[in-house]
Amino acid sequence: MNLSRKEFLRRGLRSLGEALLDPATLVRQDAGVVVAVARNDRCLAQRGGCFSCLESCPEEAIALELGSGVRIDQERCTGCGSCVAICPVTPKALAVTPVQSK
Repeated sequence: MNLSRKEFLRRGLRSLGEALLDPATLVRQDAGVVVAVARNDRCLAQRGGCFSCLESCPEEAIALELGSGVRIDQERCTGCGSCVAICPVTPKALAVTPVQSK
């Protein structure tokens, strides 16, 4: 997928607006701890085209893996959802989900 800079920014602003209008996308789950998970098949970072989530993560829990996308350190992730809010692709390449019990 190739995006122009203009299209990349337009999508990013639109997704940010959607997140602000729909606060349910950032609400933490009531049942336990939540963390972010990557859906790298949708991620622009796998081709080095986007670093929005890396820059927005306050815990620095997201790392770039060229060729495959992003990797989220589940130990550092607080599930704040800032990465989901800033993600410019639709559907989102990141999601906040409850932690799987072992």
